Amino acid sequence: MRQTSVAIALLCMLLASTSPLALATQGRSNGVDLAVDDVSFTYTTSADEGKYRMFSSNHPIPGFNRPASLFVIDAMVNVPIDVEVTVQNLGSVASSLTDVRLLLLHDEYQRFEIANLTEPLNSISASSSGIVTFQFTPTYAGNHSMRIEIMSATPDDNPNNDVGNRRMTVGAFYWNCDTLQLWSTTGEWRLNSDTSISMGSACHVGNGDTSTYSPNTISRLTTPPLNLADGLSSGTRTMGLSFFYTGSVISPDRFSVEAKTATGTWEELTGLAATVDQDFLTDGANWNTFSISSGGHASPLVPIAPDRHLHANSALRWTLTTDSSVEDIGFWMDEVVMVYDQAARVEAYAVSVQGRGTTGAVPGAWGSVDLRIVNDGNISTNIVPGLEGLPEGWDTYTTFDDGSSVPSTGFNLLPGTSRDISVRLKPDENASVGLVPMTFNGSTDHDDVHATGPMSFTVLADRVPVLVEPSDRPSCPAQQSCPFMVELRNEGGASDVFDLDVDTSTLPAGWNVDFAWSQPNSVLVRPGESTEINLLLTVPQNAQPDTVQTASLSATAQNDSTRVSTLELDVSASMVSDIGFTVINAFSPVRGGEHSVLVVELENLAERPDILALDAEFATDADGWSIESISRTQAVMTAGSTV
Repeated sequence: MRQTSVAIALLCMLLASTSPLALATQGRSNGVDLAVDDVSFTYTTSADEGKYRMFSSNHPIPGFNRPASLFVIDAMVNVPIDVEVTVQNLGSVASSLTDVRLLLLHDEYQRFEIANLTEPLNSISASSSGIVTFQFTPTYAGNHSMRIEIMSATPDDNPNNDVGNRRMTVGAFYWNCDTLQLWSTTGEWRLNSDTSISMGSACHVGNGDTSTYSPNTISRLTTPPLNLADGLSSGTRTMGLSFFYTGSVISPDRFSVEAKTATGTWEELTGLAATVDQDFLTDGANWNTFSISSGGHASPLVPIAPDRHLHANSALRWTLTTDSSVEDIGFWMDEVVMVYDQAARVEAYAVSVQGRGTTGAVPGAWGSVDLRIVNDGNISTNIVPGLEGLPEGWDTYTTFDDGSSVPSTGFNLLPGTSRDISVRLKPDENASVGLVPMTFNGSTDHDDVHATGPMSFTVLADRVPVLVEPSDRPSCPAQQSCPFMVELRNEGGASDVFDLDVDTSTLPAGWNVDFAWSQPNSVLVRPGESTEINLLLTVPQNAQPDTVQTASLSATAQNDSTRVSTLELDVSASMVSDIGFTVINAFSPVRGGEHSVLVVELENLAERPDILALDAEFATDADGWSIESISRTQAVMTAGSTV
């Protein structure tokens, strides 16, 4: 290789993933005052360091004059990393053994803990610092946030500086241009060792630094197919790729970077024609990278469109298109890094359903099954309640414990939290009594993860009180009290005690309907049985005959106060009959087998018409005697009339 030294001419000195630690103003305190001071990253093996360090935040890099602020990533996905946290004791008293926690949070979720680690920090003397090291393997590529928390068991004079926040960017792919196996090339793309950065070779389009690329050619370098279907379709920060490049391409020749869409077309991400370095022999190679504003900040990343470029058959391509006007040595490309936000996988979710109790209901009434939804996973998720096995004709909705309804969009659960809900159920009016199994199946933010658990609801046997109106309207003469009865049936499937009540608020003064002295106010009635309720009607002295009044009788089930039967009970004042009897022709003596006739005259002595039902019977036992007939069985009589 002809490279003797490396110098970098930088186009970009901003990076996507760096931000200052969030710390309070430092100052001495009277006691212990621990503060997060710095965070640095180191690969755990020399092989990983040699492979990824050129675009990583670890610094300095021997033999590579790159500013500390120029980097794209802090770590690579599925590659172990050491995170060193420096903690200062700004106080005047040595600290005791203290725990420090590291949280790595995915930026694109409300709360997704990619890592949650705690390590002990030894005692730190006053005005000194200590280091605690965390080692873990990032399992998600993308733009993340890191939170460092000092969890001192003793009071800290300034708790405002006990937390440090910074960004952590994890790369998805990193190519060192040390092999083109599985890559496809056309035209004048090849590996070349005229200059390189880390692995002794670079990807070169052209014919070396002592020649030029050919005129009127199209040369393409294409990555192997990349399954990027696990990428998010949008993000709050830039997703893309970057690389270092050197050499020279003269306009109108053009070097372009492209990405493949799901439909198979290629879209240009950026293009350039420039001279970075045309002489590697004299002083080594100068290398450039990018500075592109995207998402409100500038970084070396060339942005991709995640909704179009992240799919199961993704690919990247570099193309040099030349004409016949002028040629140059071409470009060398090295240290290709790609960053995109990976979506949460199934294993990040762990949602369970716990039963808390159930309240059954009779058909047509509301009951509930009380549940607790628990998020034992590492990620927040939205829960949308759902039911499987709900019988046809049943109604249901879901509430929180305060009675408010769960929105149709569901509710959010942070990792390590739970939420109590009630599934409200109303069985159909014709639902059968017994236990009805169902399944709670709440959806989450992941299509393959559900909050699922069995649940059962009891349809209770009903009690149905029915008060039956007497076949004859209860009546009583003025200034008297007369007993009567009302039938109470239980047409439900459960025994119950029914509370009885008489409402006389609509009766005029002097009128009254009340329970007989022997009638209790509560009665037990079993399913399919009935009982008689004994009542007493009292009519005042001045009540006119045939006057009708209305009282109300109700029977209420003690076990379900919604089960009530109410009977509007019509009662009336009856007439006092006054009938005179006069014998017109008495019975004559008869022999056995003969008959005799009795003729009686009836007179209505009352002042109102009356209707008489007529019958005849012997006053004493008359064995062998019989009444053969009576001339009439009914008489309608006006006042003073006779029959």
